[in-house]
Amino acid sequence: MPSPGSCVRCSRPLDVESVSGLCPECLRTTGPGGDTHRDRPPPAGRLSPLAPDPDDRTRTLNRPPEATTATFVPAAVPVPMPPAPAGYELIRELGAGGMGVVYLARDHTTEQLVAMKFLQRPGSQTAFDRFLVELRALAALNHPHIIRVLGHDFLRADPYFVTEYAPGGSLSAKLEAGGPLDPAEAARLVAAAARAVHAAHAARVIHRDLKPSNILLAADGSPRVSDFGLAKRTDRDDQLTASGPLGTPAYMAPEQAGPRDRPADARTDVYGLGATLYHLVAGWPPFSGPHEEVIRRVLKEPPAPPRDVRRAVPVELEAIILKCLEKDPDRRYQTAEELADDLDRFLAGGIPEAPLLTWRRRVALTLRRRRRALTVAGAVALVVAGAFVLGAALWPAPKTVELVQPPDPAEEIRKQLADGQEVVLADTTGLPRYSRFLVEPGAVGESELGDKTAAFHAFYDSLVELCPAPGINRYRVSLEIRHLQTKGLSSKDAEPETDFLGFYFSHATRTLPSGATVHAMFALTYREFDRDFDPVARPGQPPKPQSVFLRRYGLYLKPGDKKPGDDKPDAELGLRVSEKAAGLRFTPKLPRPGLWRPVILEVKPDEIHLRWQTDDGKMTTLARWADGQPAAEYENLKASFDKLIPGAAAALPAWSPDMPFGLLSRRSSVAFRNLVITPLP
Repeated sequence: MPSPGSCVRCSRPLDVESVSGLCPECLRTTGPGGDTHRDRPPPAGRLSPLAPDPDDRTRTLNRPPEATTATFVPAAVPVPMPPAPAGYELIRELGAGGMGVVYLARDHTTEQLVAMKFLQRPGSQTAFDRFLVELRALAALNHPHIIRVLGHDFLRADPYFVTEYAPGGSLSAKLEAGGPLDPAEAARLVAAAARAVHAAHAARVIHRDLKPSNILLAADGSPRVSDFGLAKRTDRDDQLTASGPLGTPAYMAPEQAGPRDRPADARTDVYGLGATLYHLVAGWPPFSGPHEEVIRRVLKEPPAPPRDVRRAVPVELEAIILKCLEKDPDRRYQTAEELADDLDRFLAGGIPEAPLLTWRRRVALTLRRRRRALTVAGAVALVVAGAFVLGAALWPAPKTVELVQPPDPAEEIRKQLADGQEVVLADTTGLPRYSRFLVEPGAVGESELGDKTAAFHAFYDSLVELCPAPGINRYRVSLEIRHLQTKGLSSKDAEPETDFLGFYFSHATRTLPSGATVHAMFALTYREFDRDFDPVARPGQPPKPQSVFLRRYGLYLKPGDKKPGDDKPDAELGLRVSEKAAGLRFTPKLPRPGLWRPVILEVKPDEIHLRWQTDDGKMTTLARWADGQPAAEYENLKASFDKLIPGAAAALPAWSPDMPFGLLSRRSSVAFRNLVITPLP
C-alpha cells in the first residue's frame, strides 16, 4: 500500500498535497479525463480560527465577502471542486466569495503552484463584467509588488484566470497570528505596496479596496497588492455602477462613503494605504463597529491618533498615517509615491514632510472627536446659564455658586460600599463605571458582537482593574465574562494555554529599586477554545473538555534595553509565575464566541469562596479557603515570586480582603457584564 504522502499509482512521494492522489507524471500520462479520483471532494480544510464573520467590519460593500487572490480562508463546508482545466490540477480551495472562488493549483507544464480564480456566478452579467474588469486591470499592470496574471480562459462555461501564488498569506493573517507589527516592518511593507499602487495609478487603474486582506506576502516576505475586483479604469467608463458606498467601511475614504459628488482618484487609495498602515501598527482599523456607524464616523469624525492606541508607534509614523487619513483629499498625500517617499524618509531616520502631532494638535483632534458630546454639553450649559441669568434677574440676593470637581469614581465606589450600598460596576450593557489598564495599554469599549456589552482586547497580557481597594473586608462579587476571540490558536507549535482570560482578585503591585514592577494576585483562569479541535475536519465530534483554575498568579515588567532609535518598548514583560491551586472541567462552546460564564466570589477576613457555573447551569465551588489559608497561599506566591525577582516578597504587602480586583487576558478578546459588588454583614 502506498503511504499517505505517496502517489496512489506509482508510490512516488508527493511533495504537495494532491486531491487526485496522483503525482504529476501519472497525471500527465493519465490525462484529465482518465482521473478516476476527479469527482472526489477535496480534503477538509482547516477553518481559520480567526476567520472574520461575513458580517464583521472587514466586509466589502456592494460585493459579498470574497477571498483575495491567494489568501487561505477555506470554506466552512467542503464542496466538490470543478473539473480542472487542461494542463492544471486543482489541489485545494483557497477562498470563496460572492464573485469568485480561488483554488491552489499546479501547472503541469511548469510544475509551479499557481492561484486559479473561477467565476462563481457565470450566469450573472454584472459578476462576469466585474470579473473581466479585474482581469483587465491586473493584465494592464506590470510591477514586482502587484500579483501577476499568468493565463485565462473566458470561453468556458466557468471562466477563470490564473495568477501567481503568494504562499505567505495576507497581512490580515499576519496580524491575526502575531498582533500589531513592528512599526518599521509595517512602514517597509506599506512603502513597497504604495509604490505598486502608484504604478497602477500611472496605468490609470484605481484599486478602491486597499486593506490588509488584499495585500499578500510572497515567499520572501515582500508584499503583493491583489484583488482588483472593485478597480476602476480612469481612461474608460466600465459602466459598472452600484448604489451606496463602494468598498470596505473600515478602510473606506470619505469620498467613497458619502455622496458620489467627488469621484475616487489616487488620493482615495492613499487613504486606504493609510488605514492599512494604521491597522498594522495599532492592531485595529481607524474605525470599527457596525457598518452604518463606521460610515458615519468615516464621514464625520477624525480617527484616534495611533499613539493613543499603541504607545510604541513613533510620532513620525503617526504623522504620516494621519496625513493619509485626512477627510479632505487635498490635505492628503496627492500621490501614493509621495506617501512611499515619506515612509522611506521615516525609515532612514529623517523627519517626514507630514506635520507632527504636537500636544496642541492632539488636544484639537480630541476635541473634534468628541464634538458631539461637547455640543450636547454646551447646549446644557447654555440652558443652565440662561436659567441662572433669569434667576439672577428675579432674585434680589443672588447666591455665590461654587464650582465642584466631579467625584473620583474610585472614591465614590468606596464611599457607597462603606455605607452598605450594593454597587453596580458594569451593567448588562454599557461601559464600566471604573477601569484602569495596569500592564498593557488599552481601552474598554463596546463588544465586537454589537450587543453593547463592555469588552477589551489583549494583544499580549492585560490586567484591567475594575474595582480599586473596596475599603471593606466582607463582600461578594458577581459577574459574567465571555471569551470572544483569541489570537493564540494560530500557531500549532505554541506552548499550551498560550491564550486565556479570567478574573483576578487580591491584587498588589510594587516597583522595586531595580526598576522592575511586580504584580501578585489570585486568578480564576480558563480558555474557551480548544486549539486542536477542528469542527470541519471532524464533523459531529464534540469539543474536548477544558479546565478552569484558581491560580496563584504573578507577573513582572522590567526596564528594557532601549537605545537611541530603538523601537523596543520602555518595559518588557517578564516571566509569569502561575501555579495550579484547584481546577474543574467544563465543555467549551464552539464555534466562537464562547458562552457567558457567571462567577461569584465571596471575600472575608479569613476566607475566600470562589464559584463557577458548570455545564448543568449550577454554581459549583472552584475553591474555598478558610482558617488562614488565603494568607498562607498568598505568602507561598510571594515566596515563589521572590526566586525570580529578588526583593519582591519583602516589597509586596501581606494578604488583605481589602485589595483590588478586575479581569486579565492573554491574547484574547473579553466581554463582561453584570459586575456587582455587594457588602456582606
